[in-house]
Amino acid sequence: MGTLAVVWRVGVAVFVIVMPTVMFFQLLRFLEWLRDDELIGRLGEHHDLGTDGRDDHLTTMAAESGSVRAHTASSSESTGDRPLFQCDSCGTRNVPEATYCSGCLCELE
Repeated sequence: MGTLAVVWRVGVAVFVIVMPTVMFFQLLRFLEWLRDDELIGRLGEHHDLGTDGRDDHLTTMAAESGSVRAHTASSSESTGDRPLFQCDSCGTRNVPEATYCSGCLCELE
């Protein structure tokens, strides 16, 4: 096997190892570009998207499925007859069944 064949195989190996990482980072940059697009800002101005900027995707999806109520800063101090408990570390209000804080993920007492 000649030197050219070895160089070719090493080049292919480097390409196969490096390209998925490069493509992944390019995908992330493209998604950030889409997120910051002017069209998204204009849609947000004309339509109420139902988020207050602090919503996370899991809470929003759970609220839409009806399994859990989403709590925002404008919500009342209780969920029906259940009071919300405040985290000692960050001050986020959590439901009584919560084991971990939804804001800082520290363990609740």
